[in-house]
Amino acid sequence: MVLGSEGRAGRVISTLLAEIAPQCIAATRVELDITDYFNLCWEFERLKTDLVINAAAWTDVDGCEADPGRALAINATGALNVARAAAVCGAQVVHLSTDYVFDGLKGEPYSEEDEPAPLSAYGRSKVAGELAVLADQRDALIIRTAWLFGGVGRRPDFVDRILAAAQTTDVIPVIAGQRGSPTAVRDLAESLIALLFAGARGLVHVACAGDTDRVGLATAILEEAGLSSVRVVPVPAGPDHAGAPRPEDSRLNVARLEALAGIRPRPWREALREVVAERRLS
Repeated sequence: MVLGSEGRAGRVISTLLAEIAPQCIAATRVELDITDYFNLCWEFERLKTDLVINAAAWTDVDGCEADPGRALAINATGALNVARAAAVCGAQVVHLSTDYVFDGLKGEPYSEEDEPAPLSAYGRSKVAGELAVLADQRDALIIRTAWLFGGVGRRPDFVDRILAAAQTTDVIPVIAGQRGSPTAVRDLAESLIALLFAGARGLVHVACAGDTDRVGLATAILEEAGLSSVRVVPVPAGPDHAGAPRPEDSRLNVARLEALAGIRPRPWREALREVVAERRLS
């Protein structure tokens, strides 16, 4: 069962899983709410669930900052509900997490051994969710990923926003800094499946190869779309920048993914080229 199948990651994961496991069930937030523990127990038991992939989360970073209580209810208590309900029927749990569990001060890519130090309410809620899942299910697989793009989600991703802005202006301001590991949702889904076949457990970082900052990513999007007449202008965040704090450098080390699953992630630019081409054709 894939929870949160209406989201960007959940939709692609459930689609790819269904190709190899026709018995895969995709459940949206409306169909199965992770904040409802007893209903989770009932449905997992009724459907004889043996694997639960929790892609359900509140990922609006600024929204979480404005309502940290709700963030914890969904991203932490909800994750614990999933783990406990899965344990009742003996199902394995795969839980999705984020690079925002780190403060971005390390100066090099983060490994699974690095201690989380979240800056935002979103990051804190995701750390709490990780700890809750691992405390309840020691054989759970927790996948941290970063800067997801591609697929279809409830809100536009960074690619969507840059391409939309390019339709109305020839100068796009993008906040400078915030280096990270852009990751296509299809690459995340394929890596997750590979890790399942490898019997992986514990924490694993999943991201495309390479890294960039927000300005570099925006510039690459425009280049791949053939929009060379549109310029990206770096702007500082400034002390009065609205919204939650973001880590300045949250690059992920994916060596454990390569060792466990035997796959080498493809470069983020290659994945981006594919996604931009799909956007242009749609």
